Amino acid sequence: MKKDFNDIGFNISTKQHNIMIEMLYTKQMIREKMYENDDEKLLLALHLKELSDELVKEFQKNNKKQIEEYKSIYNEMIKKEEER
Repeated sequence: MKKDFNDIGFNISTKQHNIMIEMLYTKQMIREKMYENDDEKLLLALHLKELSDELVKEFQKNNKKQIEEYKSIYNEMIKKEEER
């Protein structure tokens, strides 16, 4: 079991990488107003939300063990803090 957050190595898949790139492009389109009307802006914002949700699901799927280690370290920190 890991003892520190820095000891945990998370996995990033090609799919996650591609999602992040698409999120950056979508954010840039919104920021630079690369849409013609409010409906298109809304669609871009919804697409960004969908990408974010998909990224979270992929991350959780690919890092189950690391997430458990993270939770364990976090809970130990909370437990030590409460004991003070």
